[in-house]
Amino acid sequence: MSVIVAVRDLKASAFVHPHLQVSDGVAVRAFSDAVFDKNSAVSAHPQDYQLFHCGDFDDRTGIVTAALTPELLASAIDFAKVVPDVH
Repeated sequence: MSVIVAVRDLKASAFVHPHLQVSDGVAVRAFSDAVFDKNSAVSAHPQDYQLFHCGDFDDRTGIVTAALTPELLASAIDFAKVVPDVH
């Protein structure tokens, strides 16, 4: 089972970049990585981007189940306020 997530671009009033992730947690981690990637639009304008869970995909059956309402997982601006822990 995978989750379907998409980024909401508030300036465009649109959901963009829908894709599959293993879990919501992995999706949030990848989204936070984009906030700290100085070459990404998310990093340049964190106030404009949010990550949403939009549904599920069963990779054994091929069945897609859409969320009745997309669920907010994270806002980029919240990560931008945090200094990343670099090892």
